[in-house]
Amino acid sequence: MSLDDSEPATQNVLNHCVKILIFGSIAFGLAYFCLSSDDKNPIWLFLLTLIVSVAPFLAAVSRNFHALLADPHLRLSPAGISLRYWRRISLFTFWRFTYRIIEREIPWSQYIGCRVVTRSSRGIPIGKDLIIEANNETHVIGWDIFRPSVRRIQSVIADFIEMQFSQTAREKGHGRDLCRRRFKSPLLIEPDQVSMSVIIFILGAGVAAGAVIALLVPKFPQTNWTAIPGALVFAATMVLCSRLAGSSSRYLELREGGLALGPDRDASRLIDWDDILFARTITARSRNRSYTVSYTDALEIRLRDGSSMRLGINYKRSLDDLLELIDPPVDKAAIAWALVMKGEDVETAAVAAGLPKR
Repeated sequence: MSLDDSEPATQNVLNHCVKILIFGSIAFGLAYFCLSSDDKNPIWLFLLTLIVSVAPFLAAVSRNFHALLADPHLRLSPAGISLRYWRRISLFTFWRFTYRIIEREIPWSQYIGCRVVTRSSRGIPIGKDLIIEANNETHVIGWDIFRPSVRRIQSVIADFIEMQFSQTAREKGHGRDLCRRRFKSPLLIEPDQVSMSVIIFILGAGVAAGAVIALLVPKFPQTNWTAIPGALVFAATMVLCSRLAGSSSRYLELREGGLALGPDRDASRLIDWDDILFARTITARSRNRSYTVSYTDALEIRLRDGSSMRLGINYKRSLDDLLELIDPPVDKAAIAWALVMKGEDVETAAVAAGLPKR
């Protein structure tokens, strides 16, 4: 999938085929159970029971067949977004045998933004939606309509906008030149270390849980492998601890020659400033019945070769600060560069333009 992909999403065919098989099997099982029962109930009660139990699953099968024929799409062009999708089924529309298809053409002049929302029930995530906002309308696209994931689709839409409308101004600006001068003296971004006591506590809890499970779980038939469940718990704990320890050792240094990134200084990769197309923060949103929480989830850096990398929230500097250090906004970079050309110290000029301090 390229940065200028005009159709970043295709129909999630596999999802609908799996749903047809699942709901069809449930409907067939319920119908067989009702027809094979020997109850002497009145015929009207029998038919009512059959309809109430089987009809919702038959409706789900019909909707998924309809989805396979509906040809949803999400296309990007210099004019705007062409969108065809269907509304999610709710508690009051589960009886529908077809989806309600929605088609919209959203010009960029009316486009406000898109975000990914995580729906949860009692704190348990149950799905992600892509929300596209335009003037006087909001489109909620479920996770199961398109592939790839809704987060990836959000990223490609943002890439398309960046390449179409912002990249020319960035290329003509002096942001890269400003970074080279500003970081002649390298700036090391210190990682926010995960407390070793936290890792030790998790490791101890995992070992204890594994030991208890190994002692309490009955032996498997014809074997003496009572330790298998405990070993699985212990292995999962070790993986979690290693990820926590590894997440705190992400090396990041800003240099005159570019951005150095890697597990440590010796193994870091130097990315030239000219190889960076742009950087942006990724905002996520979690929604429950009673509240909605928005937060900056990661910093994504896009390179000219089409690849990308993400920085998590495991640094002592905020991701918003890192964004403006790595990819200064065009207007702020222009102000700072003009001051540098007048003989101002580069760090003083950058701070005066509104960029974060080193």
